[in-house]
Amino acid sequence: MTRMTREDLHDALKKLVLFNALDDRGLSALSAIVRLEEYQDSDTVIQQGSPANGVYILLEGTIKVSMKTSTGAIVVLDELSPGNVFGTLAAIDRKQRGANCIAMSSVVVGRIAMLDFQDLMYGSSALALGFQIVILRSIFQELRETNSQLSELSALPYLPLV
Repeated sequence: MTRMTREDLHDALKKLVLFNALDDRGLSALSAIVRLEEYQDSDTVIQQGSPANGVYILLEGTIKVSMKTSTGAIVVLDELSPGNVFGTLAAIDRKQRGANCIAMSSVVVGRIAMLDFQDLMYGSSALALGFQIVILRSIFQELRETNSQLSELSALPYLPLV
């Protein structure tokens, strides 16, 4: 994996459909506050139950999202690819992280720290409004995927426990 520069970050964000609400100036401003982080295969990016420390944008690699249930079962919820924004819900509601996010390969993420995230979410600048659209799109995308998964599960035949 090569080391990503700020210019590379700007170009990577520009290629992501999710960020098309931001113009070049907005992408440059966002790139300035994003901290690049690298993880190796099997590294934990987000630990379930930990406090929110910001929001992540997956730039390179693949991340597995899983949750440990109250019964101790591990359920894989999703597999994220470049362009996904994750860690959003805990950053918004300021509760603990609801799932584990584990690198499935070498991974590069851009992390927006909590204070910067809150400034963007509560701000009214052109950058803040564009970023709010990005976050809404991300949440709606997750909601659609969850609805699809739930409809698939509800269509499974009922098998009574013996």
